[in-house]
Amino acid sequence: MTAGRIFGIDEAAHDELLQHVRALLRMPTVNPPGNEMVAARYIHGVLTDARLEPELLEPFPGRGDVVVRLRGDGSRGDPLLLLGHLDVVPVDASRWTHDPFGAEIHDGYVYGRGAVDMKATVATQLEVVLLLARAAAAIGLDPASDPIPGLGRDVIFAATADEEAGGFLGAGWIVDQRPELLRAGAALTETGGFGVEVAGRRFYPIQAAEKGFQVYRITVHGSTGHASMPRSDNAAVLASHVIERLVSPGSGRLTTVMHEALRTVERAVPPEAARNVERLRSANPAVADAAAAALCDPAYARALRALLRDTVSPDMVHAGVKYNVIPGSAEIEIDCRLLPGTTTESMTAQLRERIGEDLWP
Repeated sequence: MTAGRIFGIDEAAHDELLQHVRALLRMPTVNPPGNEMVAARYIHGVLTDARLEPELLEPFPGRGDVVVRLRGDGSRGDPLLLLGHLDVVPVDASRWTHDPFGAEIHDGYVYGRGAVDMKATVATQLEVVLLLARAAAAIGLDPASDPIPGLGRDVIFAATADEEAGGFLGAGWIVDQRPELLRAGAALTETGGFGVEVAGRRFYPIQAAEKGFQVYRITVHGSTGHASMPRSDNAAVLASHVIERLVSPGSGRLTTVMHEALRTVERAVPPEAARNVERLRSANPAVADAAAAALCDPAYARALRALLRDTVSPDMVHAGVKYNVIPGSAEIEIDCRLLPGTTTESMTAQLRERIGEDLWP
């Protein structure tokens, strides 16, 4: 953590970057409810201290966004957008080895909810903007208005709210109401791909897009009664049958991007591994999943499986009012992630097929 130069930046810049990462991690911007305004104000203050003129937005109470623009000379075209989000998903602190909002450092790692998704990236983007602004100020330029030496295009930095719930109250609102703030020729944002090793070869996949998502709430109807006389139409029991059928992996569907990616890997690995890559294209989920397990460690295999099909994840179940009362209804909330070409209608048809006509009515 104290090396003289790390990834091309000097020790002072690295230490400042770490300071911003830890400050953001200590802000519990859990969505819901979000409360991203506290983080947006922090970033706004840092940028203002650097003699920039960021815009602080609060389109909904407590939901904060901050946007700033550095000027280039325009020779390289439209702006580059550095886009990040300030909210994080909920956390069960009892299952963590470190305080999820403590930003503790252990063995060279910073621990905190949102460190990867995506406050470390937001802090990195912030540090890039600060270094550019200071380089301009050091030669007597106004970083808020003068073109930054070496920039062939404007650079926009935007840290927004609500990404973990669809972005409608953050970047979505800006696109609808203030599109000029984000209009750019290209954007850099979170993840994009991790280096992976397959059969002794190193690959660097590049993310081309996000899967779409569709959220479903399924209500299961049964008959209520006293628990001393169990019933087969107990809504909780019926819901368990529905869930069991939903979690069975569906057949795969190769998009053009994944077809080309697998072909690239297949050509680069030894014959035995290449045969497993070829099996990933099998219509039989068991064959494809076994091939993924043989090629990758469990974390990467899970990600690979998700890239080969529409996914269905039952994540919330509600049923019953008392331990000795048979519930007459139950609700299952489902997160579906959709490949390109899958529509709401076709996803609904998939769910109906999985659940089966015996349970669907």
